[in-house]
Amino acid sequence: MNHNGRYGPWLAEAPGALTSGVALRLFCVPPVGMGGAAFHPWVKHLPRSVELLSVELPGRGFRLSEAMTAKSLPQLARDVLDGIGRETFVDLPFVLFGHSFGAWLAYEMLQELLRRAWPRPLKLYVSANRAVSLSGSEHDPDQVQPELAQLGADRFWQHFERRYGINPDLQHSYVRDHVRGILQNDFTLLENYIPSTLEQLPVPLCALCAKGDARCRPEQLTAWNQVAGDSFQERWFQDVMKPEFWATEHRYVFDNPSSLLCFLSNDLPLVCEEVPGDTGLPGPLVTEPELQELRCSGASGAGRRGSTVDSLQGSRCGEWCQARCFDRLVSTGNFLAHPPKAGQGLLFGNLVP
Repeated sequence: MNHNGRYGPWLAEAPGALTSGVALRLFCVPPVGMGGAAFHPWVKHLPRSVELLSVELPGRGFRLSEAMTAKSLPQLARDVLDGIGRETFVDLPFVLFGHSFGAWLAYEMLQELLRRAWPRPLKLYVSANRAVSLSGSEHDPDQVQPELAQLGADRFWQHFERRYGINPDLQHSYVRDHVRGILQNDFTLLENYIPSTLEQLPVPLCALCAKGDARCRPEQLTAWNQVAGDSFQERWFQDVMKPEFWATEHRYVFDNPSSLLCFLSNDLPLVCEEVPGDTGLPGPLVTEPELQELRCSGASGAGRRGSTVDSLQGSRCGEWCQARCFDRLVSTGNFLAHPPKAGQGLLFGNLVP
């Protein structure tokens, strides 16, 4: 892989990518420290008329030797659009997908597209990050150590691993010495992020997350509806963890994306097709404390104590909660399992969350 592809250094094309018959472009924006190649395994599981183009930021992937010069996420969004160029957005309809750090960057890319009066995406997908209105360390779910950007090496790795899991590829000092600067630069952009605007978007927005992801609380994902305008979706994916995984639910888009890819195949504008399988759960998600409260409030109903669904009858959530709880009681299988593997190297973006 090199940066002399059809789209230049800011986009990492997947091997075997379509060159004809494309109906929709899917621009994927990676999380902290990752290269665009992390999204490439998706290609085999999306509609064939989708062209997957992963954003390749400086300092990772085949741009490993380049320094990140942007001092804010809005500036980085401008750099990304300048690097990709208007023509790539004009040629074909497209959507944006961003995961974690990439969710906020994708949001700023959309805002910059609107400011420039360039073509707008048909939809914005944001994954595993709280709404932009909740930027700032005071809203970070990790209140033990919400800021990692300025920590020294020992404390950084201590809190990094507590937050994201113990990555076997990051146990060597020479690797750590190299990637810590890249990671902390990205965390600087995250921890100092101020949205360029909170005006409602003129395009549909879909917020996605894995159930159990400690990096985004349910109400923080739902808060994306504040900038979503008239069209907002919320989707949750369950049972994404496997015993062999070292990581957390936060990496579901890479480690076990089967339900997500099934959902996208059924949801992408213009190219959606009916694909059997688990497509996740519609939000907003009932949190465990709320569910426990509902169980307790419904437990007094005679003859209903053995059934969670039945115990919700007559509760304050009514039919909505019955439907959501029933969804959560249905177990589904997964057809993909790509646990992080040691030795894949920086190029493939598997070293970081």
